[in-house]
Amino acid sequence: MTELERKCALLRGMLAEAGYAVFFGGAGVSTDSGLIDFRSARDGLYNRPCQYSASPEEIDEINILQATYRAMRKAIAALDPEPDFVLADAVTIPDIAVSQRGIIHGDAKSVSIGAASIIAKVERDAMMDIYGELYPGYGFEKNKGYGSAEHIEALKRLGPCPIHRKSFIKNFVEL
Repeated sequence: MTELERKCALLRGMLAEAGYAVFFGGAGVSTDSGLIDFRSARDGLYNRPCQYSASPEEIDEINILQATYRAMRKAIAALDPEPDFVLADAVTIPDIAVSQRGIIHGDAKSVSIGAASIIAKVERDAMMDIYGELYPGYGFEKNKGYGSAEHIEALKRLGPCPIHRKSFIKNFVEL
């Protein structure tokens, strides 16, 4: 069994135990996380939607890291049963009562963090596809919200839309 096949088997088991529907058809090696690229299997990877995120306004108000911590705290508080331990990718989450460990490069070192990273990226990509339909011209369905040259040019040409963070676009357009 190759390393990639081993990781696929571990992820499949872990996600299935957590109640996710897992499909590996068409999956390949990811350039993003070093694990698996599930873009071709996006619709069948899992069946539980993301419930906790940070709005552009929240990120602009308290910064992206603090907004991420807030979303993480909300997600952890909503878990039932409450977790015994939390693993996080690279960070220690402030103000949670649960024991935790932040692991640098956690998505490459921990199957749990790797699986969560895949789910987060699949969710983000699906959201960006919808934003691409709602706000045509920015290329969200292609650039997934990253500041590619094409995205920056569209931002300059079209101006910001409601999902653009002012704290980011101030480097490219006048507000």
